[in-house]
Amino acid sequence: MRYRLEQYLPALHEAGIEVTIQSAFDDCYLIEKFRTGKVKLSSVLIGFLGRFKAILTASRYDSVLIFSEGYPYFPLLFEKWLSLIGVPYIYDFDDAEFHRYDLHKNSLIRALLGSKISKVIAHASHVFAGNTYLADYAKKYNSRVTIIPTVVDTDRYFKPRVFSEKTNGLQIGWVGSPSTTQYLVPISEVLSTYCREFEGSVIAVGASASFKLPDTKLRVLPWAEKTEVEDILSFDIGIMPLIDDPWSRGKCGFKLIQYMACGIPVIASPVGVNSEIITHGVDGFLAHTSEEWQAALKLLTQDPVLRRVMGEAGRKKVLEKYSLQSTGRIFTARLRETFKSYSAPKL
Repeated sequence: MRYRLEQYLPALHEAGIEVTIQSAFDDCYLIEKFRTGKVKLSSVLIGFLGRFKAILTASRYDSVLIFSEGYPYFPLLFEKWLSLIGVPYIYDFDDAEFHRYDLHKNSLIRALLGSKISKVIAHASHVFAGNTYLADYAKKYNSRVTIIPTVVDTDRYFKPRVFSEKTNGLQIGWVGSPSTTQYLVPISEVLSTYCREFEGSVIAVGASASFKLPDTKLRVLPWAEKTEVEDILSFDIGIMPLIDDPWSRGKCGFKLIQYMACGIPVIASPVGVNSEIITHGVDGFLAHTSEEWQAALKLLTQDPVLRRVMGEAGRKKVLEKYSLQSTGRIFTARLRETFKSYSAPKL
């Protein structure tokens, strides 16, 4: 929500659009989830009660923007109510939320909720999709789809930095959460081998405390909004490994955008939108096999000029395609369109 809506608030205010934000879950819930991967039942209950209040007051607004879901793991309560009272809504998603249900291991959840997201999309006045994979899914059910990547404020995500001329002792960086630490596991041996050969180190921001790299200089740091940019600026190379599965194909490559906005050269798995964000060999490397990961790390380590050039190219691409400044007007225009009269079929 912070990147999908909150950072657009100044632009929306300037356009005369007043916004009220109602988050399903509070900061305590999010902090606990990102630090431990677990959540407290009390936080969930409080969030659900708050969302019920939002349902009761929805008629006061010209339009509603729903990010991800109204009620996770519940039927179409929020969305159905909006349809009944004639309030148009925009549906916004930057993950493959539909796979949360249609690929769920529990057959009952698949049966009851497998088509939930497609119905939400079908009755939306407009859909914001974070990438092509998500947009292609949405277009099966709604013709009013706009790709709005998850972007950064490039004024915040950059500070002048002196590129290191070192050819060893570099810091490889990753940003994520306890639940996404799993993506580091397949390249653990690559990272350990690299660090032994080039006296490197690894910093994993937001990773699970249980993540280990034997015989490797590893720092696992808690993620914090106040320090996230400083943490990334400490990287010499930013990485985004992924497992090639349906959920990963729906990801929006936000880690890459953060790294590139800071002028950091990147290496990523060629999964989903990663292959759109990175132009291989120009502003980063796409690596599938362990050998490709090792070769990319070695090349960037031994060539300081290449690190600088790729970092600058990545920063330029983010400015042009993945910045708040480049998407703000589109976001505002589409949001304003929902204020016009729109009659959707009843859910």
